[in-house]
Amino acid sequence: MSEEERIKEILMEQLKLDENSIDRDVSIDSLAIDSLELMELLVTIEEEFDISLDDAQLKKMETMGEMCDYILETIRDER
Repeated sequence: MSEEERIKEILMEQLKLDENSIDRDVSIDSLAIDSLELMELLVTIEEEFDISLDDAQLKKMETMGEMCDYILETIRDER
């Protein structure tokens, strides 16, 4: 499983979404993710990939694709 596929799987599990809900073009705002859910998601991703994410940076993301790209970039930068 690729890193991107694993991120998508974590998003589906943590946010209880189906695969269509986390398309790269889907607006994060449209998913109505509250701050607690976002923090739990960040912790899970950080633990899974042994990385540190900037929650302020993630809050600036508008789409699921932007969020995924930022996470993948962080994974590559920290390895």
